[in-house]
Amino acid sequence: MQFPKSPDTSNSQSTPLSVGVVTETYLPEINGVAKTLARIIGSLVDKGHEVHLIRPRQGKQDRAQDEGVKFTTLIPGMPIPGYPNMRIGSPAFLKLLKLWKAKKPDVLYVATEGPLGLAAVLIAKQLKIPVISGFHTNFHSYSSHYGIGLLKPLIMGYLRFFHNKTASTLVPTESLKKELMKKRFAAVDVMGRGIDTELFSPTKRSLELRQKWGMDGDQLAVIYVGRLATEKNIHLVIEAFDRMREINPDMRFVLVGDGPIRQELEQEREDLIFAGEHVGESLA
Repeated sequence: MQFPKSPDTSNSQSTPLSVGVVTETYLPEINGVAKTLARIIGSLVDKGHEVHLIRPRQGKQDRAQDEGVKFTTLIPGMPIPGYPNMRIGSPAFLKLLKLWKAKKPDVLYVATEGPLGLAAVLIAKQLKIPVISGFHTNFHSYSSHYGIGLLKPLIMGYLRFFHNKTASTLVPTESLKKELMKKRFAAVDVMGRGIDTELFSPTKRSLELRQKWGMDGDQLAVIYVGRLATEKNIHLVIEAFDRMREINPDMRFVLVGDGPIRQELEQEREDLIFAGEHVGESLA
């Protein structure tokens, strides 16, 4: 497929794009999708594009003041079971239809496959707005971790239907692209991820933090950063650490993050270090 070309910001005659971004999670919510979207939007703005973000309202105090975003439209939402700090957006068909009839974006990026995302894809098709989707979360694989493994084929069928309604599905890796192509996803392209090497660098090494963990400057710290939830297969990570410690008994395991199984893990493994949620400089 042909994507709209990014403007050459060195050329004063180039025309920025109006990019609509639809998501059911965004900062300050802490998860990979929210963080990835913030980086994507930041890059679009840096290249001179205009971004219109559509997302659920994150509590009563939400004022839709998203950094770098020219316009934010808030949609009613409801908490996700097991994740009270995250919300799922309502379909909002009429609101989206009115919004895009008044001003069509040049291209739409739909990052989540919930009710809001599906409504956006269907209305964009009706209004002939080009749509690209992102496959950020393996919901079909997660089903087995929550006792609904029998629904896995149904979930995969829905995801295939959803993404095949878009011009292209963006994934982070070649392996995921091959997996989805085998499952009859029509058009899949890789958009790789990156690391902020200025923020996350060896200059942030902290002896004070190591001492707080009961470690000296030479001990090896193994660190997991992410949500503490069943679908992340945390027990396999801990098992891998235990095998590593058979070779080097002096190493310590630090888990950075929070989630529904944190309390259970703390009770099971008093030898592990639970650092809680951290972002930005604190995480680095």
